[in-house]
Amino acid sequence: MSGSLLTWVRARPAFAWLWAAGFVSTVGDAFRGITVSLWLFEASGGNGSVMALTTAVGVLPTLLLGTLAGVWADRWERRRTLIVCDLLRLLCSLGLVGAAALHSLPLGLLALALLSGVSVLGEVASETTLPRVVEGTDLERANGLWVVMAQLSFIVAPLGAALVYSAYGAAYAFGVDALSFGLSALLLLRLPSLPTQEAGPKLERSRIWRDLTAGLRLIRQDRLISSSLLALSLRVLSSGVNSVVVLFSLHRLWDNPPPIWLGWAPPTASRKC
Repeated sequence: MSGSLLTWVRARPAFAWLWAAGFVSTVGDAFRGITVSLWLFEASGGNGSVMALTTAVGVLPTLLLGTLAGVWADRWERRRTLIVCDLLRLLCSLGLVGAAALHSLPLGLLALALLSGVSVLGEVASETTLPRVVEGTDLERANGLWVVMAQLSFIVAPLGAALVYSAYGAAYAFGVDALSFGLSALLLLRLPSLPTQEAGPKLERSRIWRDLTAGLRLIRQDRLISSSLLALSLRVLSSGVNSVVVLFSLHRLWDNPPPIWLGWAPPTASRKC
C-alpha cells in the first residue's frame, strides 16, 4: 500500500475498521466455501443429490431474503446489526464444526442454511454502511479498496482452507471460519454508532412492509432493475453449480487424486473430521 493511500486510510478510521472487519470475515467466507464442498463431497461419497442440495441451501436464502434484508438493514442501527450478524454467523459456523466432528450431514446442511440466511443481512448491512463512513469523492476509492479486499480473500483463502482441511480435517477449517467472525465483531466495536431515522414501533413495522411492497413493485416495473436481479441470480446459481462440477470433474479426470492446491483434499485414515 503506497504512502499516500495509507495516509488516506489512516485519516478515515471508521472506514479502516470496517474494511479490516470485512477482510477478516470474507477470508472466513472463502475458507468455509471450499471446506463445505470438500467435506460434503467426501462425507456423502460424492453423492450428486447432496451436492445439489448444498448448492440450493447456499443460493435460496439470497433469492428469498435479499429484498427483506435491504428493508431491515435500512431500519436498524448499522453497527449493532453488523456485530449481531457476525455473532450469529459465529454460532452457525460452530454448528458446522459440530456437524463435521459428529459426521452429521443433516446438521451441517441446517447450519449452512442458517448461516446463508444471516449472511444475506450481514452483507447488505456492510455494503450500505460503506457510504455512511466515506462520503463524496472518497467513495470511489473506498469502493475500489473494498473490491481489492474481496478479490484478495478469495485468492488466498481457498488454498489455505484446502491445506487445513487436508492436514487437520473439516472441523478445524470450519473453526477458522468461526474465529474470523469473532475477530470481525471485535473490530466492528471500534466503529462509531451509525443511527437510522427515528421511528416509533408501529410506524416502523408499517413502513417496513410498505417499503418492501414498493420495492417489489419497482423491480417488476423497471426492466433494468429486473434484468440486473435476474443476472445476479443466475450468477449466484452458476457459481454454486461450477463448484460442484469442478469437484466431480477433478475426481473423474484424475486416476489419482489431483493436487490439493486445485481444491481436492483426499481422505486419510488418520485425519480427524
